[in-house]
Amino acid sequence: FEYCARAMNIADDHSEPNQFVAAVSPSLGSPRGAFETKFIVEHAIALAIQDWARQHLDADPHAGGEGDEGYHVNSVYLDTPNFDTYRRNPFYRRRKFRLRRYGNEATIWLELKRKRNGQVRKRRVSVAEADLPQRLSQPHDREWDGAWFQRRLEKRQLRPVCQVTYRRFARIGTSATGPIRLTIDGDLLASDAANWQVPSAPLPGASLLN
Repeated sequence: FEYCARAMNIADDHSEPNQFVAAVSPSLGSPRGAFETKFIVEHAIALAIQDWARQHLDADPHAGGEGDEGYHVNSVYLDTPNFDTYRRNPFYRRRKFRLRRYGNEATIWLELKRKRNGQVRKRRVSVAEADLPQRLSQPHDREWDGAWFQRRLEKRQLRPVCQVTYRRFARIGTSATGPIRLTIDGDLLASDAANWQVPSAPLPGASLLN
């Protein structure tokens, strides 16, 4: 398989970096966002990167019970009937909206990812899987923490279009400029999405990266 390796780096002038801060995606940890760089690499190179990371970086505590070999990420991506996000049309090109589940957890994350001038920022809120359809189909509840997400879906006419699953190897560390995070994603699978249900296991079929 081929893998996508991603490294993020962010500066923080106000506090000393620590493992707890580094364990959170740097694009979530600061209003200024994080720099994100992606590479597609062959399987042998991905294994070499993993070996190096195990020696020089700490394990991601969010891996849960799936161990150091990685954990599954399951997502549903949202777009308009005209695929404005995919086509990077004005008003859509710098924002991606998705629903995300880690492994088979019952918690779903509603997430907005923005990128501008190479910097990535994320905003997200969690919701119980059982409450998700009701939250997104009923009128706004201004007291709900996810009301901002619902308003944006309605304004942009977003609905599920694609579901994606992959296995992620993640390590964290610190640098002179703040926390860093390295992830290697493989076993990438995808299919159409017809509803708001987020996969809880890898999708069937062959990996999209051969």
